[in-house]
Amino acid sequence: MFRLIELLKQKQGNPLHVNVQVLLIFSGMQGFLDPLTLRQVATYKKDIAKLWYNTNISKNFVNTKPINNKVFDILCTRVQSSIMR
Repeated sequence: MFRLIELLKQKQGNPLHVNVQVLLIFSGMQGFLDPLTLRQVATYKKDIAKLWYNTNISKNFVNTKPINNKVFDILCTRVQSSIMR
């Protein structure tokens, strides 16, 4: 529960894009945050947001259903494993 709360924390006046929020909440509900500490969850959130804003994921995400897309699982797993190192 605390990991999901950590995901929802945002800077005042600088909210995350709604699609990033959906991606983060979905990844939390799928268990990608379970092995992470609260500090690592904050890093996970930053990394997912960076990927969203700095890559073509944002263009592809709108046209696909990430729940049924293996790319989504790979993305979350990659970010999670880079934090766990």
